[in-house]
Amino acid sequence: MASEGIPNPRLALFGAIGLILIGGLSLLAGAWTRIGAAFLFVFLAAATFYFHDFWMIADPAQRQLQIIQFMKNMAIGGGLLALIYAGGGPWSVDGWIEQKLEESEISPTQKTKGSQRSKAA
Repeated sequence: MASEGIPNPRLALFGAIGLILIGGLSLLAGAWTRIGAAFLFVFLAAATFYFHDFWMIADPAQRQLQIIQFMKNMAIGGGLLALIYAGGGPWSVDGWIEQKLEESEISPTQKTKGSQRSKAA
């Protein structure tokens, strides 16, 4: 990082590790997936535009390698944006929590009235 001219590379390193660790663990656990995907997207966007600046490279071979890395990161970023939009899905911890919250929104009196109607019929 210091060779790329990043000011205060030690602080930037700790920030990058924090974003990757929190984002990765939240995706792995399926909890707070949108927040985790957003953290990873922020890191990926910064790293992509800062370290894979192919437009600044004159050597054609190195330029081609950086274009490949840039495009790979853009594809991963698209996947992270889709995850930010859609969330973790029904099989994630987030989905389970959402399902439980929806179930708790039905009051016990509504459940009782519904069961009494089915008994009367």
